[in-house]
Formats: sequence, C-alpha cells, structure tokens
Amino acid sequence: MIGSDKGKRSARRTKAQLEEDIMKALERLIIERGFMNIPMLTLVKEAGIDPNVFYRRYGTIENLYEKFASRYDFWLNDTLNISNLQKLGDKKYYAEAFKALYDELEKDRAMQRLLVWELTDDNPTTRKTAGIRDKLSLNLSAYYEDIFRSSGIDIKSITALLLGGIYYIVLHQKRSTLCSIDFSTDEGRKKLTNAINALADIIFGKLEEKQRQQQMIQRMQNDGISQTKILEYMDITPYQLKKIMAK
Repeated sequence: MIGSDKGKRSARRTKAQLEEDIMKALERLIIERGFMNIPMLTLVKEAGIDPNVFYRRYGTIENLYEKFASRYDFWLNDTLNISNLQKLGDKKYYAEAFKALYDELEKDRAMQRLLVWELTDDNPTTRKTAGIRDKLSLNLSAYYEDIFRSSGIDIKSITALLLGGIYYIVLHQKRSTLCSIDFSTDEGRKKLTNAINALADIIFGKLEEKQRQQQMIQRMQNDGISQTKILEYMDITPYQLKKIMAK
C-alpha cells in the first residue's frame, strides 16, 4: 500500500531529500512517458510518498510540472558556458557552443521532452520556460551583434537558424534521416560538426575580409592616395567604400 511502508520511508527523509526524490521520479516518468501523461498516483508510487504529502507540497501535478521545468531555465546558459569565450576567441567559441549544445541536448532526454512539450502544448508554463531560455541567451546575442554590426551580416537570425536546426535534428533523428544523413551515428555527428565549423568560417570570414579591406584602405589613405585611385585599386564604388569603412 502506498500509504504504509512508503509513507514511513518518506517520513524519514528531509524536505530536501523528499523534493529530490520526487523530482527524480518525475524525471524518470517524463523520459518514459512525456509531459502531461503521468497520473498522480503513478508518480507518488514511483517516488515512494503518500498522496497527502504530494497534495500538501504541490497541490496539483501541473504545479509540479512548472517546478520541474524551472530547473531547466538555465540549461542553455549552462551549456553555452560563456566563460570559455575569452579562452577560445570569438569564432571558435561560436562554433564550439553549438557543438556543445548538440552534444548536451542529445544526452538530455528530459530536456528533449520539455522542448516537445513546449512545441505541442500552449500553456503558461511552456510559454514561461521557452521565454526564459530565450532571454538567457540575450547577452551572448548582443555580444555577437556588436561584433557584426557593420558587417552586413544578420548574426542574430543566423544564430536562430543554427539553434532551431540543432533542436530539430536532435528531436527528429530517432524518426528518420534528414537530407539522407543519420545524425544518430558517429558519421552523422561528424558531418554536423564539420558543417558548423564551415558555417563559422564563412560567417567570420566575411567579417575578417571587411576588416582587411578597412586596413588596406586606411593604409592607402595614410599614404596620400586619392579616393579616385582607391576606388580603382579596390574595384569598388563610392557607396561600397562608405559601407566598408563604416564602424
């Protein structure tokens, strides 16, 4: 019986231990069944607690879902690990962050379930968790926006495409290949890694090319070369010159 031996076991646990046991039980069931498919009695049996204990602490299973989901509010922030930015440099960090995101999400079945829940069930909890996760990336987004501000590259939209693509690849890979690539295999993961590196090279290559052009034009200006000759040597128009030199 749920209210006998298991009730005695729960009484011996501290509040923190009880909370952790309930959350672990919920996580196991979420991975197995998904959100919103867990009867309360199944949960209390899995956690080894009396139903009355559950009702006193949470009231409803929906309240418990929100508490559980809030544990993942900082998931993206922790995965991106912005402390590595200075060590790796702008381009390498950009690529490595997305590779780390893929690796962590592929392993984290509960987070996968949370993403599916957010996509399939519009409710206050799913709107809140999705919104918080997006806000947590704002500092990093603003950092790269500042770097690319005068480059003509919409880094925020590119980042959104990469982020959404990784989410979809992980959630989709157990259903089918994507563009004939099986991303659940080592070969598929290697292809994804190479693609992320290539995209980073292209994106940052355009930025680096503009910086090289700025330096060349600045040297020519310092040497007293006329704008007419600069346009001729660089094979650009006055409008393009203005764009290149924009800060």
